[in-house]
This record gives sequence, C-alpha cells and structure tokens, in this order.
Amino acid sequence: MSENSKMDAVFAFILGLVIGAAAGVLLAPNSGDKTRKKLGRWLEDTAEKAKDSLENIEKKLDMKKG
Repeated sequence: MSENSKMDAVFAFILGLVIGAAAGVLLAPNSGDKTRKKLGRWLEDTAEKAKDSLENIEKKLDMKKG
C-alpha cells in the first residue's frame, strides 16, 4: 500500500467519524439552540484533534522519507 493510499484511508476514516458523530448530535433529542451550541463546540474540538493527528502523521511520514 502506498503512502498516499494510507493517507487517503486515514482521511476517509476521520471524515466518516466526523459525519457519523455530527449526524448523531443532530438527531439527539435536544432543543435547536442547545444542539447547535453543542455541535459547534464538538466541531471545534474535533477539527483541532484532526489537525493535530494529521500533523503527527505528516511528521512520521517525513521521518520515514528522510
């Protein structure tokens, strides 16, 4: 498996997690305001974690190349 296909697989997995979790939050039995605030906080947290994970993966790939 090439490095690009591994990165694509990781990205697809993370994207699937984000979409699935967002759907779960949106279908939760909370009020619209509460749900939007909760979703906003969750998206910010998830985006930061995803960014950190991708940076770590990039570093590992760079170390393997060099």
